[in-house]
Amino acid sequence: MKRKRTVGKTVLSFCLAVLLVLQTVIFPAATYAESVPDDYGTAASEADSPSTDEPSSVPEAVYDVPNNFVVMAAVPTDKTAVFMEANSTFPLKVTQGTDIGPGGTIQGRQAFTLKSEGLKVPVNGDDPNPTNADPGKYIQKGDWIELKREDYFKEVVLPTATKTLMATTDYGLKQLGTAYFTPSSIKIVFNGDDSFFNGIGVAVTFGFDTTANSDLNGIEYGDTKPISIFGGAYELKNPDVTPDYSITLASPGMIRWDQWSYRGIQPAQFVEGAIAWESTVSAFDQFDKTIKLPLDGKTFYTNPSTYNTGSFGNARGIYKEDSFKVNGQNVTPDIGADGSLSYTFPQGTGVDPKVEYKTWIPKESYYYEYRNPPGNLGRGYRDMQGVVELRQDSKSLKLAGQEISFAPDWIQASASYDNPNETITWKVTVNQYNKKGLKGLTITNALPAGLDFLSAEWQTWVDGVASEVKPITPDENSVYSFGDINGKVELVIKSKVTSGSDFRIDPRANWNLDTPGGIQNNDVITGLRPVAVTDEAIVTIGAHNFTKITKKV
Repeated sequence: MKRKRTVGKTVLSFCLAVLLVLQTVIFPAATYAESVPDDYGTAASEADSPSTDEPSSVPEAVYDVPNNFVVMAAVPTDKTAVFMEANSTFPLKVTQGTDIGPGGTIQGRQAFTLKSEGLKVPVNGDDPNPTNADPGKYIQKGDWIELKREDYFKEVVLPTATKTLMATTDYGLKQLGTAYFTPSSIKIVFNGDDSFFNGIGVAVTFGFDTTANSDLNGIEYGDTKPISIFGGAYELKNPDVTPDYSITLASPGMIRWDQWSYRGIQPAQFVEGAIAWESTVSAFDQFDKTIKLPLDGKTFYTNPSTYNTGSFGNARGIYKEDSFKVNGQNVTPDIGADGSLSYTFPQGTGVDPKVEYKTWIPKESYYYEYRNPPGNLGRGYRDMQGVVELRQDSKSLKLAGQEISFAPDWIQASASYDNPNETITWKVTVNQYNKKGLKGLTITNALPAGLDFLSAEWQTWVDGVASEVKPITPDENSVYSFGDINGKVELVIKSKVTSGSDFRIDPRANWNLDTPGGIQNNDVITGLRPVAVTDEAIVTIGAHNFTKITKKV
């Protein structure tokens, strides 16, 4: 009986991301001169044969399917020697940006690609008499090959992956084997479909394509070593270290609301009146970030006075003296006339130093008054845009920035109307943040025309503990004085309606803080919010004795 020749090919690809890409295996049914049923229960005829006019990218293959063919049972065996004999000239392409031919140099600490195509898998079908093929010369079902790193790619580090090796045949997707990739070997167990091993399949090939790295143990920086990869000769170079840098900036406890880059200030920092900044500076090899380098002689630089001049910032900073630390130790930076800070890392600083410092929130931002700001602050509120920089001499090496948003709301005013008694009770709350150290707190609140003052009283809360309620009387300028305060204050004023129906108050709070140069004194005594710490409460007495309290917007 005349045997027809057809084609069979399997290509395996894998990469460091553990991805297998398989090409096609073609196993058409055996064809004979006369029409006969094949092993799959379908009829094939001479007309079913692939046309010789059609192009093929794979070698021819021979099929002979006797009716009584049975897959031989055998103990699985290591067929690495059989495989390598069939592939004595190992096809290999090395790429690192460009192709590297035999004798070329592979740069260490940089990924490269190994690609091999057309690796032959000797199977029974390749024998002139496939029904009586010597199982020791061909790969049988269950056999395996293992290409060990120690033998074939000693200085190459490959990925780890386990993948099923599938192949597309004329009869659907079938398993050829299972591939195991580890840093120590490439192992393929041929545990797939019988048709690959029972004499039907011939000229089976596969290939792999992987990114890899190099093992540079024992190679000094700048040195080159001859290596072998699957029998091919190459040079492996451990390049001189080329420094690269990174720098970060954050604020401890900052609040993240969404995907945007700005963050909310930690509440405790707002109460303190100073934003804490943390920056980690790093130097490392550009090809291998695990190779850490010292930062000796490099300079950390920032200028808080320009934190309001970035793309979004509107609040400048002022360096808080004695707050500068490196690796937890207080150090003294150089302070420029423009308020900038510079610190040059001395010898022995170590790797990845952490820099910490604080910036005061100056009064024009600290007392920029909002009413009931939302929990999720955007750039429409106060925004301090910190920027830090790593320098070498006058050259900038790396930059980093971080926006911190906040919205002061120091005072709240409200009112209620007592219709039977025709009185309005006004309530003014100051320092809801319970900040301590408010010196000489005053609340200025003049009653509008049509109201007579009846009485006023106040109390304060210190560490959550309320004081007794005390009466208080304003001076001739409607100023209520409370002295030094260490918590929230609530002032309640009662007034009698004598005429009119529309009434509004605009209470203003003022105090000083013990900060250098009065940079956080709340001393604006004219105007309304947001430039002054004021709030408003409006009462409208309608025709039906309806009381309306209008809140700030």
